[in-house]
Amino acid sequence: MAPQPTSSKNIFEQLPSGSEEHTDATASASVEDRAAAEGPPQKKSKYHNAQLDVSDYETDDEDKMDLGEGAPAPIPAAPRLYREGVEQIPENLKFQEFSSRPDIDPFSSSLAGYDVSCIHSEYCGKDKPVLPNLKVARESAMVMFMDEKSGKTRLVQGSIPAGKKKEDKDKVLMVSINMDRQMPCVTLEVARPDSDKVVTYRVFANCIRPADPNTSVAAGISMQTYTEDMDETDIKDFNKSVARGHSHLVSCAKEKNLMQLTISLYQPQKHNPRAYQSRPLFSGISELELKNIRNKDADDKLWPTMSTFERTICFLDRAANFIVFRRLYCSDLAQLEKFKNFFVGSMHLCSQFRNFWYYQLQTETPDANGKMSAEGNISGRKCDLELTQPPRWMVTKFLAYSATQGSPVTKVDPLTWAAFSEFRQYPSVQDYAFLVRLALARERNSQRQLIRDMEDSSNGVCHSRFKSMDGLPGAYFAKISIPGVAPGMRAELVKPELETRIKLRVAGMGGDVKQYEGKIVKAPKSEDVGPEQGKDFDFAAQVWGPVYDFGTSKYDVQLQFIDDRTTVDRGRNATESMVATQLKRKEGVDIPAVILRAKGTIPANKLNAGLQLPKEKIDEALKRVKDIQELNPGQIDAVKSTMLSTEGLALIYSPLGTGKTTAVTAAAHEHVRLGDKVIYTCASNKAVDAALSAFRKYQDATIRAVRFVGGLQSFEKKRDLAAPGADMTVFDGLANPTITAATKANPDSMFHIKREKSIRKWAEIESHRMHDKAKEYFDNIGNTQKLSSQKAKQKAKDIKILNEEFTDYFVQNEVDIVFTTCSSACHPTLNGNFKLVAAFIDEAGQATIPDTCMALDPFKESIKWLTMSGDYQQLTPVVTTQTTNEALSSLADSLFRQLLTDPDSPYTPIMLTRQYRKHPDLIRWPNKMFYEGKLETDDIATKDTPESRTARRFFDQLGKGKKNLNSRRIALDVSGENAISKAYGDTKSFCNPEEARYIVGLVRKLLVYRAYGSQRDAPGKYAPVQPRNIGIITPYKGQQRLIRNLLMANGPNTPESKVVTEGTVSTTWGIQGSEVDIALISLVVRDPANALNKTKFVAIQNGLCVMHTRARHYQVTTGNFKGWLKANMMSDKGGKLASTPYKAFRNLSKDFYTENDIVLYRDVEPDSVGG
Repeated sequence: MAPQPTSSKNIFEQLPSGSEEHTDATASASVEDRAAAEGPPQKKSKYHNAQLDVSDYETDDEDKMDLGEGAPAPIPAAPRLYREGVEQIPENLKFQEFSSRPDIDPFSSSLAGYDVSCIHSEYCGKDKPVLPNLKVARESAMVMFMDEKSGKTRLVQGSIPAGKKKEDKDKVLMVSINMDRQMPCVTLEVARPDSDKVVTYRVFANCIRPADPNTSVAAGISMQTYTEDMDETDIKDFNKSVARGHSHLVSCAKEKNLMQLTISLYQPQKHNPRAYQSRPLFSGISELELKNIRNKDADDKLWPTMSTFERTICFLDRAANFIVFRRLYCSDLAQLEKFKNFFVGSMHLCSQFRNFWYYQLQTETPDANGKMSAEGNISGRKCDLELTQPPRWMVTKFLAYSATQGSPVTKVDPLTWAAFSEFRQYPSVQDYAFLVRLALARERNSQRQLIRDMEDSSNGVCHSRFKSMDGLPGAYFAKISIPGVAPGMRAELVKPELETRIKLRVAGMGGDVKQYEGKIVKAPKSEDVGPEQGKDFDFAAQVWGPVYDFGTSKYDVQLQFIDDRTTVDRGRNATESMVATQLKRKEGVDIPAVILRAKGTIPANKLNAGLQLPKEKIDEALKRVKDIQELNPGQIDAVKSTMLSTEGLALIYSPLGTGKTTAVTAAAHEHVRLGDKVIYTCASNKAVDAALSAFRKYQDATIRAVRFVGGLQSFEKKRDLAAPGADMTVFDGLANPTITAATKANPDSMFHIKREKSIRKWAEIESHRMHDKAKEYFDNIGNTQKLSSQKAKQKAKDIKILNEEFTDYFVQNEVDIVFTTCSSACHPTLNGNFKLVAAFIDEAGQATIPDTCMALDPFKESIKWLTMSGDYQQLTPVVTTQTTNEALSSLADSLFRQLLTDPDSPYTPIMLTRQYRKHPDLIRWPNKMFYEGKLETDDIATKDTPESRTARRFFDQLGKGKKNLNSRRIALDVSGENAISKAYGDTKSFCNPEEARYIVGLVRKLLVYRAYGSQRDAPGKYAPVQPRNIGIITPYKGQQRLIRNLLMANGPNTPESKVVTEGTVSTTWGIQGSEVDIALISLVVRDPANALNKTKFVAIQNGLCVMHTRARHYQVTTGNFKGWLKANMMSDKGGKLASTPYKAFRNLSKDFYTENDIVLYRDVEPDSVGG
């Protein structure tokens, strides 16, 4: 049962002050300790009481992010699970990575003379080893080359000279050693003489020469540390054979403070961009600059004129052998030995079995020639990565199995584990694709496990209402409510995907159980298909089964999700296709190079296809967007960049309210006018519809724009089954609400509607090339019912063939621009038929790498211009595997953000800085916190409306302690003893009834409040606030539901209930892209015992940015500001709040305090808001 509405007492009644709150996490017992003290809980899933925590930090349950397994393992019948310390794991269970192959130990104790047992025998909760006394990053280095031109050794010195002469600056060289076991590398940084930037040179294991057992040639990497005393003979020999006369190296060796890393590489050769990378990678230097340096190197006359910087780049570019020297600064010999064995051993393993050797050995060990089966090759499409387990050394929590309390542990499985380091450059495109595939596999496993947990919670009792579908006997539209979610805050983000197959078992009258099957057609992933506000359900499905009169009652149902790989496979296939295919096109943006951050195949001077456009055409386009759309100078620059970007890629960084959609749709419009076919994609249907609406405001009558929905074919197929006389408008909505929402937004642009109109037009025009077939089509439709069943079947086949031909012709000849989602862009209807030239990915900050590949891969041979636009400070891609995904960064981080934040990125973004949405007082904190203070406010954002003036007067009276009457925001501290966050109903999602009570009370009072001006005021200065002006936002679905229930408590016709139907009551993940006049934000979490408990989900930086950038005129934020400010005072001493993830959260509470915007709940009196 959902919580009942609170009593009708005035919500502004004086409340007790509440107890003091602890701000130190150690002041209260941990969640696990409390659970142990309370005795064994009710068993709901296999996770309870089974965590072996080997992490080096404390977390509470809420901070686990999610409890999905990456590779669920079979569980013995009715096991009893207990917590055990990692030191209590029996020796015979340690390091057994391959439970399916217990007879195989893939790990060698030694390799190439190095002890590599340390690589897999240290459980440290991450991929890097623990080396506390050794610095491995950014140390001054010296690199020695053999100069083939002169036959002499050359030393590039990296020790920073004492002087600051300009001629010495370009001698600075730094070395870093990355210790990740699966992707170790050596990175050299060469300082540029004319700036503070550097060029990096990365040597991954796939670049070093492998060992040759037939000739006893060692692998191309070795390490020597000089840590022993040296006599005169040693010094003489060292100077001759190692230092080659360089006294600085001799001095370091005598001081026992020198490391020598010898590297032998594959010889430089002509490289196939899609072959496995075999040479080191440069970044921070363009291909054009590198080409110029190579040209100088090849010219004996130009060689003497080269700078030290250019010669260093030249040496590295053609190096086959070189030696890196650096100081050690470490006297711990045991740790130095571990460092040497660990790093060189990891490089040897990656060289022998390729990068990510652990996964390769787990699936199949290559033979002596490196060959393996298609199913066993982790780089191949046939290898199922969902079956792989994470490295045990990265695991932070284990599941331990034992038969009875105190009996021996019989099995351990990974529960949560760390992620690999985030790389900006990967060893090869194949390795990058492997990481994306691995991330998708982990995400799919987690979603599947979390959905199982949702089914299991509250004894699996789900509820559904059924509505019959007119004209389709046995077809129903089921609105399903899931009672709970898996423990952990990331469960807030779990949403079943559209098209997920399900089964429902329903008990009818008399106990007769009926079964229905179907697919989810409405999922609140981002509430992007127009959810019915106020309806308390999680998702909706179209199901088929026995005919039954369900009426209007709510039924208990058993819900089963049927495993369906379609969405994951589509993204994986698009990514693999992007990797495997080499571009044939020789002009325009190099899409694989952009996405995979690989070496391109298109010459640098051919990337800017806009150079082929007549200048007068571009000038005309820019004049039109200035005169017609009235774009500002920054927006015009953005439009220009979509045509003339040097790299063929336009990046438009567009913070809130800066007119991004207006500018980008204007650019798409002008591309069509230039004769280009265009596709415009977004991650969500809601964003696509908003973009199309903006496009249509200024659409040229000759431009043929269509809105494409991926579910169109199944919609048409089921529509054909409908009985004669069925209400097809109703069926449209029931069959696919995405189509309905899009149709309502832009009815004249729907693909299936425009296609149907075109076929009718062809049938009417005798001279049209499709006339005869169109006429035949309509004749066949009219005559089918009069034919025998056999002839009718043949006619149906003929109609299908004609339909496919009509679709192909329509797409090829009568469509100029398609608006669709990233995942629908790769639909077969468009793929192969629509020869687009310009592609736009809007809201790109929410698009994953697979999303981007799905949008672009089918068209990569024809696209010349690519535009990506969005705001990476807003919501990022939704990923549930925050603690169960080694490859997290390849999925959780959008390509858009990576390109904009990479200091070595060759792409120059355009930032829109004039914002038109928020009042200056409301934009001040987000501007300072997220946008470096670069946003400027247009005068239009400062203008009040009659409703906003009323709201301001209402809130200015609120609270005795509020001093800043010029502010447009309030932070309402709700920290009384009753203000405690807890589970909503029988779910695991949080709510705070006291905060909800205050917010609903404010809404009720605000809606009935009347402001009266003086006689001097102009008529109409004030007007009552309407429900449509109000938006309520919260991170938690439980709080969202509670507030909706309270607003509807007095019936559907009250003013406050209309906030649900006409205004907005949304979660953070449903509000992005929307704006409201007055925002009320509920942060929910409060634990009197520990002010910071359960705050990690609320503190997500992107979520805070979204919530606090929705209001145009006024904003109220409720939360435990009293407790958080006390924690702030202690954060300078360290602790959770001082950590980076809490930066925005900490800054927000401080800003409310310093601006005098905090109002105490006890100061909010009834009379102050109109009684």
